[in-house]
Amino acid sequence: MSTGALPTPAERLRRAKGQALAVLLLVPGGFYAASLAFGHPVAAGLCRSIAEAALVGGLADWFAVVALFRRPLGLPIRHTAVIPSNQARIADNLGRFIHEKFLDPRALAALMQRTDPVALLAGWFSVPANSQRLGTHAVTLVRHGLALVDDRRVQGFVSDAMQSFIGKLDLAQALGNVLQMLTRQGRHQQLLSDVVGLALQHLKKDSVREAIVARVLAWMKAEHPMLEKVLPSDWLGQEAASVVQKVLGQLLEEMSARPDHDYRVAFDRMAERLVQQLREDDELRERAEQLKRYVLEDPHLLAFTRGVWQDIRGWISDDIGKPPEQSVMAAQVQQMGLWLGRKLGEDAALRESLAGHVVQLTQDLAPAFADHLVRHIRNTVRTWDPQEMARQVELQIGPDLQSIRISGTLVGGLIGGLLFGAGQLLQQLRGGTP
Repeated sequence: MSTGALPTPAERLRRAKGQALAVLLLVPGGFYAASLAFGHPVAAGLCRSIAEAALVGGLADWFAVVALFRRPLGLPIRHTAVIPSNQARIADNLGRFIHEKFLDPRALAALMQRTDPVALLAGWFSVPANSQRLGTHAVTLVRHGLALVDDRRVQGFVSDAMQSFIGKLDLAQALGNVLQMLTRQGRHQQLLSDVVGLALQHLKKDSVREAIVARVLAWMKAEHPMLEKVLPSDWLGQEAASVVQKVLGQLLEEMSARPDHDYRVAFDRMAERLVQQLREDDELRERAEQLKRYVLEDPHLLAFTRGVWQDIRGWISDDIGKPPEQSVMAAQVQQMGLWLGRKLGEDAALRESLAGHVVQLTQDLAPAFADHLVRHIRNTVRTWDPQEMARQVELQIGPDLQSIRISGTLVGGLIGGLLFGAGQLLQQLRGGTP
């Protein structure tokens, strides 16, 4: 181990075992040697009692610690090698403990409420360095994405999947279903109302009036050049524009005000007829099939889409190849991160709403996530080699268990001394001779 480096778990365990062994040898040995040196029988007996009890206590705790991980001295004693012998039960209990104490939905929801991850996220995004880091990661992700789509096997899979999907798609039926969904509950009428409203606004603009006048004058010059020179064409153009604006304006206003307008009813019928044709008309279905074949097989369309993709890919490759501070993509992601952090920081109601959704999502996903994680932990522990599992556990908690051996030696010696003292006291009380 290099100077200043932290000791490895194996080194820590070896050092702790050495210290425990040294105490086991030195404490009993020291007191036993002292018993031989003392001439007084009471002092010698006290030292011997302490030495014997310390040795018994240290050896008992050594046996208990070793029995957790292996069979002491290799002897087939019952209730030893506790960890490797109970591997399956330990795996089940460990999974159950993690599930109940750490992955309970209520505990996770309470954790989300205490930590307020939305506020933490807002603070993180508000730091420019973090948003810049996000942009760098986005560029890296896009680079890996390009490498993925450039893989010929991936390209072949995507192409086969798209052709299979489009080939099996009933385009006419799908369009009919989409159109029916769009027209459900009069949604298409609301769209028509929006279009009519925009048309009314556009019709009232001076630029539209000027365009109508110009069209009328152009028509007169082309169709009636002689009359255009004799008649007041500018006045006629202005009057024609006024008539057009008035007539169309009245028509649009009527359509906007009356849900039962003839044109609205006709629009309803047209939508219904189109849905029915898409679902039932054989000719329309054949046209849809022709469109599918065109999309899948036309060489000009395929060449066009490949060319567009190559242009897009080339721009992306050039951009992500630049340093992060010069990449347009990285800059956009960075700006998005800063905006998100600022928006979350300013809008307390938004933060509160998002925090509520996070808590609810945590509660909803926690059971499935907990079951998967616990199952993974249980199965992983079950597949470990029993001896290796015991070794890994010993490396983690073994140094602390060696302290128990030291304590057992010292406490045993103390108890031995107290018992010897109590025996001497009883002898004195009985009037005996020490």
